[in-house]
Amino acid sequence: MRMNPFFLFGVLVCLWAAPVPAGPPENAEYLEKAESFRKAIEAATDEREQALLHKQLGDLHASWEDYAKASDEFVRALALAPSAFKSQERLRMAISLSWANRSDEAVAILRSILSEEPGNREARVHLAKVLSWSGKLSEAGVEAEGVLRDDPRNQDALLVKANVLRWQGNAAASIAVYETALQQGEQFDARLGLAYAYLDTGDRKGAENSAGMLKPQYPYQERELKKLRDELNKPKPAQQVRGDAKFTSYRDNDGNDVNRYAATYSFSAGDLKNQFSYVHTEARDRLRRNSADIVSGETRAQITRQLGVGAGLGVISYRNGDAPDFPVGHLKADAETPLGSVGVTLSSEPFTDTADLLEKRIRVAAARAYLSRGLIGRTSFYGGYGYADYSDGNNSDDLLLSLRHDLRRENPRMNAGYRFRYLDFNRQSSGGYFDPNYFVSHQLYLNTAFEKEKFSGAAELYIGQQSYKRNGAGQNEIFSGGAANVGYKLTKNYAVEATVEGGDYALQTATGFSYFLYGVRLSGVW
Repeated sequence: MRMNPFFLFGVLVCLWAAPVPAGPPENAEYLEKAESFRKAIEAATDEREQALLHKQLGDLHASWEDYAKASDEFVRALALAPSAFKSQERLRMAISLSWANRSDEAVAILRSILSEEPGNREARVHLAKVLSWSGKLSEAGVEAEGVLRDDPRNQDALLVKANVLRWQGNAAASIAVYETALQQGEQFDARLGLAYAYLDTGDRKGAENSAGMLKPQYPYQERELKKLRDELNKPKPAQQVRGDAKFTSYRDNDGNDVNRYAATYSFSAGDLKNQFSYVHTEARDRLRRNSADIVSGETRAQITRQLGVGAGLGVISYRNGDAPDFPVGHLKADAETPLGSVGVTLSSEPFTDTADLLEKRIRVAAARAYLSRGLIGRTSFYGGYGYADYSDGNNSDDLLLSLRHDLRRENPRMNAGYRFRYLDFNRQSSGGYFDPNYFVSHQLYLNTAFEKEKFSGAAELYIGQQSYKRNGAGQNEIFSGGAANVGYKLTKNYAVEATVEGGDYALQTATGFSYFLYGVRLSGVW
């Protein structure tokens, strides 16, 4: 039997136009209760009574996990009579608002609770959570730290602190915080965050082990676990290769002119990060003109999550005079410890800052160590010491202590701080470099950085006081200076950056004079 095409067309039209059967009806009891609350609200004449009814209707919606409708009712209740509700009731409303993605309103309620009850730990913890979810990471960190000062083992505050560190790009530091949170008991979000932190630091095995321990109980946890497994199942990205070409031009008020051309090539091979560099220096002053070339290579390996080591080796070749080439190089190690980040470096390097230093072939063998750690809240400490031995028979002790406070961690970032420097040479050797006795400086600085679409940049301004003795004469001076750079992303793979800096801080140059420097850099990633 042949089917009439017009009949078939008519059947398809009817099927298309037919109403789609409705889904299963909502719970009749729930709908009946909701409708009774609405009628009661319409009948009520007292604002306080209306507010209480709106709150009860919101509780009903929340019990059915309809947080969008619940938050509407809670906002109406608080607008009518905020004083009608105890802090615990307002806290529950704020939590529902945050789950409905109404972060600003939730934050406002939580802050009002804390203004009345600064010690309300539950409200402060949830405030930290909401701030972190809405991207206000520095504020979230401050609130979490406030809880941890009084309750160092608070699991929720530890989770917020760890998330903030990871979302700010400091996954390595977040790992220890996640682990401390999990010591209080197994918790899905903390274990999930730890897995991502391992993944961010390149520890795929650690991420897989953590993923295997996740036991989802709720639908959102099932979704998050699936996302993590999808991430783990992705093929490893191709190893990136990076190239840089840079030019800088230096001038100081003692007549030193130095142009420097540098090229670097960086790549990874397995777990090793490698770099080859070439630097050509042309220097002149009123009496001489000299140049040199340095070719070097270095590699770095992350031995464990806490320990990294590196080594470099190269050679410097002087283009003027008959001095032989000689090797340069360094050994490095750094580690994450309970005290903070620590590191040591042993190096042998040439002085190539002026034509005079190139002519005298001054070389430096140095040993340096540093400690960097966070203190309270957004304040951090850095301390470094170095001993240097010079090829002209001189030596020095160098101490740097610094405090930094992050004023703003979101884009644009801003921090301010203080630096103390002490430098003392054994003698004045007339080697062509600044070699003071009992040099002491105190410095205040302000630093900012930003990223906006294809642009990025940073700037620092500083001012301070320096005092020292040299050749029997004492000096006590005020100094100032600054530096800035701006970058532009030309394409997905290429970027250009311009740099300028200058000042009269004696230790900013090898010669101790005021200086000015500018430069440009082209970089590419493949």
